[in-house]
Amino acid sequence: MWSQTRKENLLIAMFVLIVLAASFLITPGYQTLVAGDQTGYIPPLLQRVHPELFPNDFGIALFQSTLSRRFFFLDVLALLLKTGIDMYQLFFILMLVSRALQFISLYYIANYFTQNKLLSIAVLLAFLPGIHVFGAGFGIFETALSYRTVAFALGFSGLALTLYKRPLPAFAVLCGSALMHPLSALGFFAFYYGKIAMRFFREGVRGMLS
Repeated sequence: MWSQTRKENLLIAMFVLIVLAASFLITPGYQTLVAGDQTGYIPPLLQRVHPELFPNDFGIALFQSTLSRRFFFLDVLALLLKTGIDMYQLFFILMLVSRALQFISLYYIANYFTQNKLLSIAVLLAFLPGIHVFGAGFGIFETALSYRTVAFALGFSGLALTLYKRPLPAFAVLCGSALMHPLSALGFFAFYYGKIAMRFFREGVRGMLS
């Protein structure tokens, strides 16, 4: 006979999977070559995998000089594509993993503040339509894979780890978020250092790193 806690965790995991599936119905994340970031980064990505493509292309040269040096998103994608995986399959897998990580992180963040598992699950429903980022032209759930997709997932994961007093893993995850897209990671780093500073003044260095 399973313990009550194990049953609850199984139900929570099942509900997170249901919410994850529903999110793809409400905000499909598997579109490719839609208007937006992908039209800018897919050609340079393909050129990194196949250098003979798009020789002397002005648009790619402009992208390389203005955007691609700011983050390592394309480097990671190119490395994975060189293993032989199909680009469309890779985009879908990364979107699926990113959203799953984001929903799991949001659950633990909600549970930290509410201390109620059922209410924390209900909070996930509010995120299904994709919360719009104030002052930006995108939401936390996008219709196509971009550097923000991975950066937000890692950022929420780092936020959850910070709340549950795991400062070193949180810092490592947030660094990963910054490598994907520094601007998306900025707000998460602000919370991280604010939380660390509060713990330092309350508990000192030993308590801050515990």
